[in-house]
Amino acid sequence: MRPNSPVRVPNPKVAVTRELPDSVMERLETLFEASNNRSDRAMSRDELATAMATCDVLVPTVTDMIDAALIEGAGDRLKLIANFGAGVNHIDLAAARRRGIIVTNTPGVLTEDTADMTMALILSVPRRLAEGEKLVRSGQWRGWSPSGMLGHRIGGKKLGTKQLTLFTRQLSSLIQVSPLEEALRTVSRQNEKEHVRDILSNVHSGVLEGQRLSEAMKREPKSFPPLFRAMVSAGETSGSLPQITERLANLLERQAEMRGKLIGALAYPIVLAIVAMLVVVGLMVSVVPRVVEQFDNVEQQLPLITRIVIGISSFLAAYWWVLALLMQPQLQHN
Repeated sequence: MRPNSPVRVPNPKVAVTRELPDSVMERLETLFEASNNRSDRAMSRDELATAMATCDVLVPTVTDMIDAALIEGAGDRLKLIANFGAGVNHIDLAAARRRGIIVTNTPGVLTEDTADMTMALILSVPRRLAEGEKLVRSGQWRGWSPSGMLGHRIGGKKLGTKQLTLFTRQLSSLIQVSPLEEALRTVSRQNEKEHVRDILSNVHSGVLEGQRLSEAMKREPKSFPPLFRAMVSAGETSGSLPQITERLANLLERQAEMRGKLIGALAYPIVLAIVAMLVVVGLMVSVVPRVVEQFDNVEQQLPLITRIVIGISSFLAAYWWVLALLMQPQLQHN
């Protein structure tokens, strides 16, 4: 060796516990002395111990339980555990800290994927996709039928409070000067929103088929509540449908006015409550996990209140999308 020649540092040895995407695996093998588990099966505890004894970097996944015993038995070369996953619950962080081993993860990498899977579940459950697949695979499917594998609509399209009020007012005015069928057709065609036109057209079709208006409204039970349909039926029976619809319109308008006043009075407290809730959630998701790291080396059991706060923080950080799904129907209703 020449006196001034640079010393060549050997490539770090990287142990990968599961088969990663081909582009990642090829890049690792190019840059490092990589030991890849091409069988793509979970490594046994003995295999993990062997890999950790001789590598500089360990790349595990969430299926690898790396406890204190494995970390204490790792070789001196191991300086980094680069977890392929969003969480580190399967790694004993306190033991890694004692050994001076850095632990990293890939935070947020599954956020969009979790959202996609949630949407897939939302679509598959009401439309009975899993049941349909089993039916086809078992050979029991006999072809299309009008009532076969009927599911539920996902969009939940219905007349909102304002749209129902406007429809009732327009209907009460038109049926005083024109036949019911003509009034329904005029109201449905004049509306700008497609889903409103579809709902009113469905009711109009029922009237054309000879049904009473209250019976035709049963085709859209989400848009026309039972009390609304009962009052319309009473008007049809008594021959005072124009007067009943006008009273309904007045009632709905008064309710909308009262609702507007109530919302106006509660707007400021609601905004304050939402801001306070967001602040608490932000503290739980971002601040509390960092504080919890300080308790990793504490060998005593934490107080109950502290453990409850930590549990709530972990739940919000991992399952915030569940709360979003639970709140979505309320937001759509409002």
